[in-house]
Amino acid sequence: MPPLKGEVIRKKVYDRQNRLAAKCSTWNILLTGTQLDLLDRYAELLVNYNEKVNLTAITSPEGIEDRHFADSLLFAAQPEVSGKLVDVGTGAGFPGIVAKIYKPDLELTLMEPTGKRVDFLRYACAELGLTGVEFAKERAEEAARKIWREQFDVASARAVAALPVLCEYCLPLVKVGGRFIAMKGPEADAEAKPPPTR
Repeated sequence: MPPLKGEVIRKKVYDRQNRLAAKCSTWNILLTGTQLDLLDRYAELLVNYNEKVNLTAITSPEGIEDRHFADSLLFAAQPEVSGKLVDVGTGAGFPGIVAKIYKPDLELTLMEPTGKRVDFLRYACAELGLTGVEFAKERAEEAARKIWREQFDVASARAVAALPVLCEYCLPLVKVGGRFIAMKGPEADAEAKPPPTR
């Protein structure tokens, strides 16, 4: 007798969660069952909402795990990620929502200039039962001239702009002694070097 549809779905969820938990354990990131359930639900919300609003090009379960969740969890696991966090240009909520799932005590502000994405962020956080989250429909370059200046212990940005530009946007948002953590790809070393002198 073939398995029932509900059993097949539960097995896929179980397999996905085990795959993510195994990847994370290699980095000494231990996820609880509740965190894995929330991440799985977040992925489901992301894929479904993405059908009407462009949030991400990455919608396969493995892609979401590898490109969104793993990056975000590696960020969230850093001891510096604590207190008040602003996720600048958060898009679909990476790394901010994942960080909040991993560290529920974070005071999170998701900063995103696009109204449709902010609507998704509100919806996703409500569906996930996340509290202590603020939503700022702001452009980062304008936010520092408003109430957001020097308000955060940590600012993060992922795939927003080149590092020199990110520093201009994000550093004014952190308190004196705060940290700005830029999540960059393979081009990070080149971006960090000063331009050649003439």
